Amino acid sequence: MIEKRRRFISTFSLFTFFTVFLFLLSFSIQDEKASALEKEPDSLVQQEKIVYLTFDDGPTVVTKKILEVLKEEEVTGTFFVIGQLVEQNKGIAEAVKDAGNAICVHTYTHEDKIYKNTEAFMEDYHKCSTAVKELTGSEVLKFMRFPGGSSTTMARKPVLKEIRGEVVDKGLYYVDWNITIDDSLARNKPAGTLINKFHREFKNNKKDRIIVLMHDSYYNKTTVPALKEIIKALKQDGYVFKNFNDIDEKELKILEERALINKHEKKLDKQVNK
Repeated sequence: MIEKRRRFISTFSLFTFFTVFLFLLSFSIQDEKASALEKEPDSLVQQEKIVYLTFDDGPTVVTKKILEVLKEEEVTGTFFVIGQLVEQNKGIAEAVKDAGNAICVHTYTHEDKIYKNTEAFMEDYHKCSTAVKELTGSEVLKFMRFPGGSSTTMARKPVLKEIRGEVVDKGLYYVDWNITIDDSLARNKPAGTLINKFHREFKNNKKDRIIVLMHDSYYNKTTVPALKEIIKALKQDGYVFKNFNDIDEKELKILEERALINKHEKKLDKQVNK
């Protein structure tokens, strides 16, 4: 009788132990799931892949064709415009604006003389800025692009460094890129050549932020068919399309960290109007 009681107590104790163990284990699993759910939004943000399609040197008749492609693909882009062309082609420039694309300053003349000194450059910048403001009816976006990029050989290095510093001190942000299709290196390069160039660079630059440099000058007609293939490839790879109207402070910080904006500025607190 005593032996049976001992076996019963032993069995009951073992059963109780496993019951408590399973109960505690279930709480642990639930805590892990809750923790994972709390972390999920951050992980999704980190995994988000964004692409900015950018076009320099318009607006022209080529810009109209590019707008057709963007509309067909239901995406938008950012156009770094030449002020003179904005004034000459107001209808096209208005179409760029009305389609929800971003319009930013590139230059007014796109001539080498703007890199003579800081004063010459800023005078040209303000002329283009005025043309854009008259077009949009609102303050000009604080993003701009240097002709030739922030490391252009169009200017002497000491002068270019001074110009970059002046731009940043004015609260502006200069924009570079990490993919180019080289459509500005020759007039109307074959579309296949442009597409192949994109795929070579895209293969090596599948990052969470991509800025693609393209052009919409009169001599960039072949950029139009190439653009369709470029958009298709980016969509298939899961990229979200945004333009520079969409940039908030958080995204701005990410682009700065990736050296796609203000590439040569290491002290970000030097900037104003943040």
